Parts: sequence; C-alpha cells; structure tokens
Amino acid sequence: MDTRLSQSKSRLDIILRRFYEYPPFEKLRHSLYQDKKKQVKVTGLAGCAESLLITSLVTNQDRPLVVITRNSETANDLYDDLVFLLGESKVGHYPSRQILPYDFKAPVGEIMGRRIWSLSGLRDNACPVIICPVREMVEPTIPVSVLNANRVDIKKGEEVNIEELVAKLLNLGFRSVRLVEEVG
Repeated sequence: MDTRLSQSKSRLDIILRRFYEYPPFEKLRHSLYQDKKKQVKVTGLAGCAESLLITSLVTNQDRPLVVITRNSETANDLYDDLVFLLGESKVGHYPSRQILPYDFKAPVGEIMGRRIWSLSGLRDNACPVIICPVREMVEPTIPVSVLNANRVDIKKGEEVNIEELVAKLLNLGFRSVRLVEEVG
C-alpha cells in the first residue's frame, strides 16, 4: 500500500475516533441507543461534521439510518462525502425523479435504479445509510410487497437459467436489445 495512502487512512481513523469520543457526540449516541424508537434532531453542524457524525453513527449501529436533507443539492454533496468515508456499497441515495408529479413522463432509468437499490438496501438492512431529500420523502413509491415480488437477485458465481431470467426481465418491462446503451 502506498505510504501516503496508509497515512491518510490512519489520520482519518484518528479523526473519526476523536469525533466518536467527543462528549457531545457521546451524549447523542447514548440518547439514540437508550431508546431505539426515539427521533433525534441534530442541528448546527458545520463543515464536514455532518458527514463525520453520520459515519460514526453508521459504523456503530445495527439498523439503517435515513438522512433527510433540505434539497437535492445537499443530498448529492452529502452522498459524495459519505461514499468517500464509507464506500459506495454502504451509502444509498434516493434521488429526485427529476419530473413533476403531474408530468406523465417516465423517470430516467439510472435514477429509478438508484431509488430501487436504496429501497432494497433498506429492506434487506444491507445499506447502512440512505440519503434522501425531503421532497422525495413525500413522493409515493412502490409498496414493499411489489418490490419483493419483482426483485431479481443474482449473485456472483451463481448459475442462472438464462431463459427464465430473460422471461422475468421481459415481464418486468425490460426490452431485449443488441447493445445496452443506458442504465435501466
């Protein structure tokens, strides 16, 4: 491993440990763990403190954390910070559909993919933190039963019956094309 990279990693670990041991954070953590159903509002965080707080909370709990931001830009920035700190597989992003509710266009496939991946991560308890702008929290989404019924889980190294897989994907609305040019 590159020496500079290992030094950066150890510095980040030191920062996270200091943040974790900081008395106000210890008080917050104690409050959250004492009553798991309690909702806590945290305000007044400056700079990267929000990302460090979320990282510390996520690495020390066994339930997903949904972070609601005031707008899409804030959600995107926070998502980028957390991907840097936690890794892409541990952070979900429930982005805006980027269409108005009364507009009858279909959302972009990549956006729907992110939204479904985030919902699945919550359902499976596989994604420790989901970032969601407040506007998207109030948008209707698919019920868990529909998500469960229409999931296709494929694992690396697993053998799959290709005819059954193609039939299920076609039934879910995918199209058979020679060359895939877009996500979803």
